[in-house]
Amino acid sequence: MENPQTQNSTSATRSSSTANSISNSANNSNPTSNSASSQPRTGGNFRPNGGGQGGAQRSVPGGNSQGRDGNRGGFARRDSQGGAGRGGQGGQRRGRRQEEESNLDNKVLQVKRVTKVVKGGKNTRFSALVVVGDKNGKVGFALCKGLDYQDAVNKAAKKAKESLIHIKITTEGSLDFAVHSKYNASIIYLKPAQSGTGLIAGGFLRPVLELAGIQNIYSKIIGSNNKIVGIQSVFEALKNYEKKEITK
Repeated sequence: MENPQTQNSTSATRSSSTANSISNSANNSNPTSNSASSQPRTGGNFRPNGGGQGGAQRSVPGGNSQGRDGNRGGFARRDSQGGAGRGGQGGQRRGRRQEEESNLDNKVLQVKRVTKVVKGGKNTRFSALVVVGDKNGKVGFALCKGLDYQDAVNKAAKKAKESLIHIKITTEGSLDFAVHSKYNASIIYLKPAQSGTGLIAGGFLRPVLELAGIQNIYSKIIGSNNKIVGIQSVFEALKNYEKKEITK
């Protein structure tokens, strides 16, 4: 007769072996479950064959579909034909503007060293007054500051080119009618003259009229001889002449 303890151990061994055989058979019957669980989970739009540069494609007007990193296709062809692309009318306008600026002459009328007292000491800058013109009716001026002499002159010349005024000059190299203006304490009179008279002007007024292209004129400066105030008064007179010329 067998011992009860021996019977219990035998039955437990048989039940554990039966459970192991059942689990092994279940794994063998579903081989894809392990491989599927081992793959990383991605979003809903996962495309195994759609990655890389050619994954997301878009259509271009006038060209074939392309990837995000591809060439511009139809846009490139449209630009090369001189259409509304980046190299069309904008590039032509930029080229004309650069050509006009290259034809401008400039004269430095005044450069001063200015000092500003601050908490940490003194800040020294240079102030430049520059006049530019093409000697054919276009003239402008600017007053700018810079860290050194050349920086101040370059800034003033660049700003003056952006604020040009256009005046009409007669065939005799003069104005059509007399003008005058008053700015602060400076008064300027400009009167047309016949051919051969020359520039009857001096001081800060002469270089402005030369760069404007005026060859024969009478002028008079009354009041302050300050160059900055006088130049502003001259340009006020030329602006008044321009406005009256337009309204004629």
